[in-house]
Amino acid sequence: MKPQTSASCWSDLPVDILIAIMNFGTPQDILALRKVSKSIADVTRERSVWIGALRRVSTQYDIYGPSFPLTEMSIEDLEHAATASRRFTSRIRGEFLQHRPVPPLSIQYLEPASFGEDFDHLRLVPGGRFLLTMFRCTLRLWDLGKQGNLIASLVIEGASAIQSMRTRASNSSSDALVFVSSRGTDRRVLPFLGLVLFN
Repeated sequence: MKPQTSASCWSDLPVDILIAIMNFGTPQDILALRKVSKSIADVTRERSVWIGALRRVSTQYDIYGPSFPLTEMSIEDLEHAATASRRFTSRIRGEFLQHRPVPPLSIQYLEPASFGEDFDHLRLVPGGRFLLTMFRCTLRLWDLGKQGNLIASLVIEGASAIQSMRTRASNSSSDALVFVSSRGTDRRVLPFLGLVLFN
């Protein structure tokens, strides 16, 4: 009887066990498992594997979960999104080490003039798909994943001006947290389309 190799031992495991094991790995670990055997490579191409990987990366890097429309994404899109932080870090590091500026990968133009206003400040919600803009006492939320569509506006009642804004993803829910510093209002929490505003 021929002794089993570690690759054949892995290949003999049920698919659900392999997927459970992959749920503990990084996207790079999952990609490396493709080299073990054809049957394991097939499991690494399961949709649930990459949804889990993307969710873990989003949690690890404080990314706003709804930045990714999981039900609309192909397996290739999920894999690309799950490995994006590693590619981004590598790109930044490479340009930095060569003392070069990092050129943008894409540019989008928003049309605030249609509202008769400019932007005082703007902040990307972690994940890069959503953008918050401020003008006087109005916050606007833009979906950059859909050609820069404005999806919501909120006027902060009683404020004379918004001074600053910070964003971060919530660790306990799928919300993004937006911290707004304004003049003329009491501190309060405001819901804003899946974003929670702390004013």
